[in-house]
Amino acid sequence: MIVDEKPDFPSDLSSVKIEDEDGERELVNAQLIECASVDGRYWFSFAEISAAELEKEKTDAQIIYTALMTDTLLEEE
Repeated sequence: MIVDEKPDFPSDLSSVKIEDEDGERELVNAQLIECASVDGRYWFSFAEISAAELEKEKTDAQIIYTALMTDTLLEEE
């Protein structure tokens, strides 16, 4: 989408309804993608985060948390 000014986006993008000339659709677990502007307007898009990706992010966060709490975080060389 391209608009004249940056909209106020809610912090919770778990359900985003989009209305345009093609009708209305709903995105679940949306991610905001901000694009580079070439004309001074605000360019953006949304992408849905899959359930598998959400589960992977949750698992990764739990692993890092556990490693930090038990002081077993592996350092990269």
